[in-house]
Amino acid sequence: MKKNILIILLILVVIGQSFWIFANKKSNNPRISEKSDLVSVDKESNNTKINNQEEKPQNPNNHPIDKALDKCMEDKYNTNDMNECVYQAMDSWFVEIGKYLDLFKDNLNDSDYQSVLSAQENWKKYQESEFEAIGAIFDKKQGSMYRNIEVGDKNELVKQRALELKNLYELLVDEF
Repeated sequence: MKKNILIILLILVVIGQSFWIFANKKSNNPRISEKSDLVSVDKESNNTKINNQEEKPQNPNNHPIDKALDKCMEDKYNTNDMNECVYQAMDSWFVEIGKYLDLFKDNLNDSDYQSVLSAQENWKKYQESEFEAIGAIFDKKQGSMYRNIEVGDKNELVKQRALELKNLYELLVDEF
């Protein structure tokens, strides 16, 4: 009996910790839009803006999209509203991906740019497949909390791609 109670408590702690990590982490959305409500990209300066303030992120956790997601989540108390915040963040990460692809186009010759586009097309196939797999796994789970974790995992995938492209672009234009 004690063993069963300990197992149940351990499961509850793990689930609670997973939800806490999700709430503080950020995630992804398959809905791609050209514009996001959370952030915008200034095409002239190539900076991401939040609330009309230019901000250059110091590290990935301080990115304006992450800050906008945190702010959006502050007053959300149900899972659907939380998911909507994460979907908006995911849309913003897709916008970031587009921004860096445009920058590559402006700074690479046609052949090299085609290589970047080919890699992006392959990543897009991976992303779609990964979204499908994540969805299949979480569809087996009951409880709205799992929808939050699913959306969070998807957002994280798109965020990582946006940050990879950002790092590659910065490497490209960095003059030693």
